[in-house]
Amino acid sequence: MISWKIIVHSLFLLRHNFSEAFRVFAPLGAAMGLGLYIGGPDLIRSLHSGFTAQGSMHHVMLLVCTFFAIWAAVAWHRFVLLQERGGAFPAFHPRLMVVYFGKSLLVLGCALFACVIIGFVVIAYSRQVDVLFFAGMAAAWATGLWLFYRLSPVLPAAAMGYPMRLEQAWRATAGKSAALFLVGLLLMVCHLLGSAAVIIFFAEIHRLVGAGLFVMVQLISLTWGLCILTTIYGVTVEGREI
Repeated sequence: MISWKIIVHSLFLLRHNFSEAFRVFAPLGAAMGLGLYIGGPDLIRSLHSGFTAQGSMHHVMLLVCTFFAIWAAVAWHRFVLLQERGGAFPAFHPRLMVVYFGKSLLVLGCALFACVIIGFVVIAYSRQVDVLFFAGMAAAWATGLWLFYRLSPVLPAAAMGYPMRLEQAWRATAGKSAALFLVGLLLMVCHLLGSAAVIIFFAEIHRLVGAGLFVMVQLISLTWGLCILTTIYGVTVEGREI
């Protein structure tokens, strides 16, 4: 099944390009570590009180980490698909990073819009919270996940400076909807399980170590997710064999 091939190939990318992956994602890891160091006490309190972090420093570090995440994403896509290697730091393309950020908002916005529309329909036709309600909300979430991966080739294309419209990405991924949904579902399940395990560790064993592990899970999930997006582009758009 192609979904498992995509998963295996994405892990293969990390294994056989570990040194390059470390170089590309090291600045992001450092930024996340700095954020934990600066906002560690606030993070611990927010985690303990229900994951509602507050304070201007939290928002500043979130913006900083977003910047480094986009930098890493563009550099990784370009390394895998164009074999572009940076120097001591990942290749830096400010214009492409701005475009990538805009495309990310566009794709996420489309997925979120679909979720909201289906959610409104479910709420409107559900008179009480029952099995049908939960099934409808699950369908809304699944539709958003499916739509994100159907449109995801737009992101690696943006990183390489190739103009790709949403309808082009939609056509490129036609016939692979189920496979892409399963890939996204597996990634999300692994992410949720890892986060849940860390939360249990945080609550029961050591809060500061748990907070550090929580950040590590986010970094690993992001790295694996970018490998999956790169693989999807290579398979659906460039016709690469995996």
